[in-house]
Amino acid sequence: MTLATSARFLHSRQIAKLPNCVTNVRRPARPIGAAVVVLTELRRCGVRVALDDFGTGYSSLSYLHRLPIHIIKIDRSFVIDLRSEADLMLQAIVTLGQSLGLEIVAEGIEKSSDLERLRRFEHMAGQGYLFARPMTAIDAIEFGRHNTSAAKEHQRSIVVEAT
Repeated sequence: MTLATSARFLHSRQIAKLPNCVTNVRRPARPIGAAVVVLTELRRCGVRVALDDFGTGYSSLSYLHRLPIHIIKIDRSFVIDLRSEADLMLQAIVTLGQSLGLEIVAEGIEKSSDLERLRRFEHMAGQGYLFARPMTAIDAIEFGRHNTSAAKEHQRSIVVEAT
């Protein structure tokens, strides 16, 4: 299972409400400290962690080395921006993520033209309405069982999001 969380969520006190695999975990008072503790425990239990909406709002480069994450999810705003500067930013994020050993997922792929544009970025997966609408974890498992060849073809990422 993959847990996708945003930087904004990590700054909130809501992080303390995530369940722990271990019941006796001391959580620091600061939200980001609590996030590190909780996400480390979840990772230890086999949950893969994705940093959602990377590149916008509350996201910060410091999270890439402070948080125990597996995946960077690039915000949709970079996917739909057709300017050449956006492609440079995408390439920079992909290169940075790869150098840190992280997987990269582009969010918000809604049109075939979005997918074609992103194909030139190697080792990047994608998610969006072009592939499937949002679904529950149970529906995603069933979807994956029936669409494995399509998933491999498009390198789809199905993610269970924490809200």
